Amino acid sequence: MYIKLPLLESIIRDTKYEKIISPSATNQILNLLKTLKLNSIALPAFLCEEVLFAIKSLKIKLVFYQLDNDFAPKLSKEHFESDCLYLCDYFGLPIKSSKNLELYFLETNKPILFDRSHSLLAGAQINSNDLLTKRKNIFFIYSLRKFFPTLNGGLLICKKLPPLFSSIESINGINNPFQSYIFSYL
Repeated sequence: MYIKLPLLESIIRDTKYEKIISPSATNQILNLLKTLKLNSIALPAFLCEEVLFAIKSLKIKLVFYQLDNDFAPKLSKEHFESDCLYLCDYFGLPIKSSKNLELYFLETNKPILFDRSHSLLAGAQINSNDLLTKRKNIFFIYSLRKFFPTLNGGLLICKKLPPLFSSIESINGINNPFQSYIFSYL
């Protein structure tokens, strides 16, 4: 059983989601974590060095979790106590579900950040009954330079932006050329 993450194609056109762009996915992660004002975050022990250094600069408590052979998170009580959960779907592989991961989704209402930097085209068709579509504090981050002919770029998609999320250009406008470019690509 795997976590059903939405296809980018299905959520980028959905007006219930807010979409913002920044110079890089790492900037997107930093801006989001600063805005959420976290004291701690549960992170995978296998994480991009650039992202790890950026998160360390925020001076929040890092609580690492191990991964199994399928890159699925192995969560314990200490990860439930963190203010936020950071998950990656490595190399486009789906995230294997577990009892603890499902409990985290059901029993906490803490923010969850999905790093989808390597998963622009991965995902599944989801419906409005899926747990992840009901929560407003689920954040999907994409690294555009890994898929588009661009030097950099980060895309954040979520149901509701945290208050005071600033200095980011929205791409919700129907005539936005970047949004049209993504639509054409997908």
